[in-house]
Amino acid sequence: MTMQIELPEIGEFDVPVLIICFNRPRYIAEQLRCIRLVKPKKVYIACDGPRSRPGDLEKVSAVRTAFLDGIDWDCKLVTNFSEVNQGCGFGPINAMKWFFTHEREGIVLEDDIMPSVDFFRYSSVMLDLFRDNPTVISVSGCNLGYDTNPSSVFLSKMMNMWGWATWADRFELIDFEMHAWNSVRCKRLYLLRRLAIGPLDFDFGWADFWRVIFERQAGPEKLDAWDYQFIFNQITSGKLTVFPGKNLIRNIGFDSDATHTDHQEHFMIGLEAGGINWPLQVDPEATNPDPVFYEEYIKQKWSFYRRPNWKFYVGNLLRKLTF
Repeated sequence: MTMQIELPEIGEFDVPVLIICFNRPRYIAEQLRCIRLVKPKKVYIACDGPRSRPGDLEKVSAVRTAFLDGIDWDCKLVTNFSEVNQGCGFGPINAMKWFFTHEREGIVLEDDIMPSVDFFRYSSVMLDLFRDNPTVISVSGCNLGYDTNPSSVFLSKMMNMWGWATWADRFELIDFEMHAWNSVRCKRLYLLRRLAIGPLDFDFGWADFWRVIFERQAGPEKLDAWDYQFIFNQITSGKLTVFPGKNLIRNIGFDSDATHTDHQEHFMIGLEAGGINWPLQVDPEATNPDPVFYEEYIKQKWSFYRRPNWKFYVGNLLRKLTF
């Protein structure tokens, strides 16, 4: 049953915020301008240690100083500054483990993520609404430009890590070592069943796409990442992520310093952070992922998966003709 959620008062923003950062000091002032609009009462900063590269030590030191000097509102500030470089995988994983041992829920931002004010409102409302619903594993603020109804939310089989939130009890279920993968016997069929969006979805290419990633991530030559492991646990458990009908995040990290988003023609460049048209329409009992978002945005845009799932589109057309 759909419910209406009115525009919440910001007041004292009591949802804890974790900022994961490294060596990009030029982003910090802009991100702090975004966060300062709500002045969270609890801010956690996890900064990875420098690599043995020229200038890294100075950049990391500048990032830490920028946060310590720039957080000028009354809040509890907790820091975790690593002396060694952990990388893009273990660094965020250890930061989030540290954060969720102290808080039962919270928002996670990397240093190149610029959230709108409504991202904070939306995250707070969704964390409260789905706190006791174990089928929802996370709340994402970046909808990849899939702006449908700015007064609504939708569900997805996969999370997005560009501005998101979750609960400690959900996060603690994530096995970042992916031990379960090695016990799967027929991996292709296993993934086909769990990745399918409906009974007519037989996209073996999509299953193969993820099988290659998971094989490597569970093996000795791991990719320097953490979100693949999260997604594996999500699709294995069948849990869902809530997304807003209007994009609430801007990512400015498309430059030479980026590890995974260093191409200048990425589709997310120029995607602005917008706002929600309150009151927000939410069905807390909904269980069906949005098929268009999954096919056209998660697959084609986010994953750069270029094999159209014709059976899905034909199935959709037949359903429309039938009903």
